[in-house]
Amino acid sequence: MEKKFRIEVSAYEIELANPNTNVIESGTLGYETRKQYFNPMLRSEAELNYYKILNLYPNWDFFAGAGIRNINKYKYGYFLREGVYEEYFYTYGPQFVFRTEYRFAENWSLSLAADLFYTQGTRFYKPQALTLESMTVSAGTAGAQGIYRGYELDVSLGYRVFDAVKFFVGYNYIYSYFSYYSFHQTDIRLQTSSLDPFISENSSAPILHMFRSGNHDILQGLYLGMSVSF
Repeated sequence: MEKKFRIEVSAYEIELANPNTNVIESGTLGYETRKQYFNPMLRSEAELNYYKILNLYPNWDFFAGAGIRNINKYKYGYFLREGVYEEYFYTYGPQFVFRTEYRFAENWSLSLAADLFYTQGTRFYKPQALTLESMTVSAGTAGAQGIYRGYELDVSLGYRVFDAVKFFVGYNYIYSYFSYYSFHQTDIRLQTSSLDPFISENSSAPILHMFRSGNHDILQGLYLGMSVSF
């Protein structure tokens, strides 16, 4: 009996171990270039999709459906006292999924895929609270959320070795725009006593109202894979 549906489950994890950027600053002495490093970051994704199969032609199938996507982002802390992560998000949401597969030879096939997704979830935050020079107290961190909007594109060339086993090579591209929702964080920085006699004490308590803009995430690369059909 010919199958008219497909259920797909996938998961992966990517770690950015040494993120950095080149910063160009303008001052009284001219331009200065320096390299700025960020906390290591980790991103994980998982999907559960259901497809309806449309047999357009004997050698050409089209899949359309919907699913659930989970995107988690972790930002490691600088010090052990901050815990494992300084900031992390757990986001979930719906997505629409489309696939097409064209069998141009007996065991060879070309596949194209596209996903449109939206996920939203809670932000968890633990600031760098204590250093040798200052202590930071953060307020208003509760209730903030993170949102991902984006799409995924995939193209692959497959070779079927058995009726249920296929090997393939492909290219995958994921674009997502991340933004904060209901972000109202305020940091209060308290200076600690300095042992340096040439540094004057400052008893004021600077208050910093944080503003976070969105950022674009692009993940792309080639891959080798294997699929098993049941």
